[in-house]
Amino acid sequence: MLDIIKKKVSIDGEEAPLTKKEFEILSMMAKAPNRVFSREDILGKAWQEDGYVLERTVDVHITRLRKKLGAFGKHIANRSGYGYCLEC
Repeated sequence: MLDIIKKKVSIDGEEAPLTKKEFEILSMMAKAPNRVFSREDILGKAWQEDGYVLERTVDVHITRLRKKLGAFGKHIANRSGYGYCLEC
């Protein structure tokens, strides 16, 4: 369950302790399921005002997000050469 208003994610009634960036990435993907987001798309949304950030930072955050989502993390798919998407 993703609560955009309260900025919280719950899995089986338990709150998942996501960082602000992880929440922004997940909510962006949840708003457009099955759409592939490039690293540049994700950087532009989650790191708008943070100056220069390496593209690989996205990979690190996706890895952490998958881990925190447990079994649901497998729904964040990598499209090699294109980016990431939330599969439904």
